[in-house]
Amino acid sequence: MSDPKPAGPAAERQLIDDWTSAAEIIGAVQQAVLTRVAEAGVPTQWVAVLRLLHDAPDQRLTMSEIARHLAMSSGGFTKLADRMARDGLIDRRGVSTDRRVVHAVLTERGRILAEECTRAYNEAVIGLVLSAISARELKALSRLAAQLNPVRDPDPANPDAFLIRPPSLASPERRGQGTGTATRV
Repeated sequence: MSDPKPAGPAAERQLIDDWTSAAEIIGAVQQAVLTRVAEAGVPTQWVAVLRLLHDAPDQRLTMSEIARHLAMSSGGFTKLADRMARDGLIDRRGVSTDRRVVHAVLTERGRILAEECTRAYNEAVIGLVLSAISARELKALSRLAAQLNPVRDPDPANPDAFLIRPPSLASPERRGQGTGTATRV
């Protein structure tokens, strides 16, 4: 349960400062993680897509699922997918039963890069984050952040539309698998 609205301008200002500080610090650490992954040879704009597809069942997701996970517009993700397809990392495959549904699927080259990306990402998170806070503190931070999921829901008719789910909970067939890392980067 959340606290009541802060009483007074000073308390409100402190709340805004606390939020801004937390968001900036987490953003800066995430950028440091992405920089380490880029040093391993993976362009930062591909990291989230590669990690999502790497952890997905059959290493495939619909284009709309990926865009939703990345909080991107369909058009914005299509442009990114075009570049990744041009570089031989993903294939786009339609569904015979519904022409509107298109899956992004890792190619062999994409699978290899996704494995390298995932390894580099994991090493960077462990090296950077666990040098500053304990695994227990990170778990507590993750639980607190998960409470913000309802804030991101833009569609009351589809309450799960924008929830950031750990890969292990992304689909029923994957429950109990994975590490529980956040999917958005």
